[in-house]
Amino acid sequence: MAVYTVGISCCLCILTVILVEEVRAEGLRSLRLVEFDARIFQTAVPSVRRVVIVEEHHEVLKYWYEAAQDGIIPEEGLTLLRFDSHSGVSPLAHMDKTFPLFHWPTRLEELHHMIQESDDFVMAAALTKLFKRYVWVWPSWNAKNYASISGYEAYVVHIGWTNRFSAEDKREYREICGCLMNDKRNECRMRDYRNPKNSSFGLSITQEECNVVHRGILEVVRDDVAQEKLETEIDWLKPDEPLLLDIDADFYGSSSPEVELREVGVTKQFVHNISLVVGRIVCARSAQQETAADRLFGNLINTAQRYRHCMFRACPDSMNFVQLTQTALTLVTDMESESDYYGMFCTHNKRKLQALLEILLKLLLQLTSQQLHRLRWVGFCLQTSTKSFDYKPYDIFRVCTGKTGRHDYPSVTYHAPSKGEVINQTALLQDILYDGVIAPKFVTISRSVREGFAPRKHISLIESHVLATVFQVVNKNNSAVHYDKELFWGVHGWELRDKLVNTAGPIWNNVVL
Repeated sequence: MAVYTVGISCCLCILTVILVEEVRAEGLRSLRLVEFDARIFQTAVPSVRRVVIVEEHHEVLKYWYEAAQDGIIPEEGLTLLRFDSHSGVSPLAHMDKTFPLFHWPTRLEELHHMIQESDDFVMAAALTKLFKRYVWVWPSWNAKNYASISGYEAYVVHIGWTNRFSAEDKREYREICGCLMNDKRNECRMRDYRNPKNSSFGLSITQEECNVVHRGILEVVRDDVAQEKLETEIDWLKPDEPLLLDIDADFYGSSSPEVELREVGVTKQFVHNISLVVGRIVCARSAQQETAADRLFGNLINTAQRYRHCMFRACPDSMNFVQLTQTALTLVTDMESESDYYGMFCTHNKRKLQALLEILLKLLLQLTSQQLHRLRWVGFCLQTSTKSFDYKPYDIFRVCTGKTGRHDYPSVTYHAPSKGEVINQTALLQDILYDGVIAPKFVTISRSVREGFAPRKHISLIESHVLATVFQVVNKNNSAVHYDKELFWGVHGWELRDKLVNTAGPIWNNVVL
């Protein structure tokens, strides 16, 4: 084993220097603005309510605005009812001239600019005045993370702009600002231009300094309290209210793939090293290519596991390391020859591909059988959706730890629900939605698997429960589920992948998504 560990770190550093510029150049030549369909539905019938499933939550923005354009929901003044463990109102990182600030997005570039991250997409929609009331229902299991929040809090919200003077270039700039007001709290802040993702929404200002453009209501309510309010307050949500319903799978719980790897002794640094290599091999440009790459690396892990097994005992099909590397290279080149996967690899240079595969295999051979199986379970994926504003095809494919494995993402509370807890949470969701008052015009559902938040073990059960619940309130005879084409592992999602992970052998090579 020692022979495979010598010089790996050094090789990683050398290959990074040699390949990064070429990979970046190749990636940039292929970079393109994501093209959005003019219509996602073949026929637009305003009276029919819709249900859409996406992978990452900020991808719902495309569907919200298309629904409004088709007359399914109004263009302004909506009530957004969200069931999620995250608020989605973090400050946006990118706010240049193409962002549709305080007006309806009229160009694809403007809509694309809004689709940034799952923690800020609600803020992006609010800045275009799409909704006037936001009711965020958060799960009781996440009470530790929201210890400072009571069961129900309501705020008057003002959003606008303020002037900022830059001492560096002696110029004034406009920054967005917001005010939260109720009987206990009255504060205004502007976006922190030095640190746009500052979760506290930046720098404190006076109410007079914020020039208000849009006004609305924010209600933050725990799930059990939401149930009580609907039972005791008749007018809390009205039947004629233009309602947009949005549900995230992490309403049921939250997982951490990084912790799952650490449980079997795979360190964060080791995960980073593997991610560094696979990110130089794969430059996926679609969820289909992403899924194929995950399948490919699953096969490589199977091959490495077999090779490792035969290092300690006689096997009829044993091979040396050179043959192992050649087998891996053949898997890659065979996949690239298929038209659907052409261009998914960062370089076409076989020498460089082989060098990267050698490093990857040497890293994998350091792991135990248990660790390899856990790595295969966690898998490999893009760091963000190909629709995201900051998507780039290079250096973005990695071990699928999601945002829970990113150093720049705030800590989250992890809660792996049991099957019984999933059933109980569904019962609570049904109690809230089945009161006869809630009648959403449009429904969006986010899986949040790639991001690492949703509990992967029960994601298929959660999705089936959510869909069964939703169809009871959106006229099941006239609604059909639309699955976004950029879903990780397609329509079947993690359920299909889970079955294949627990099935050894070449079945991974022949999957119809």
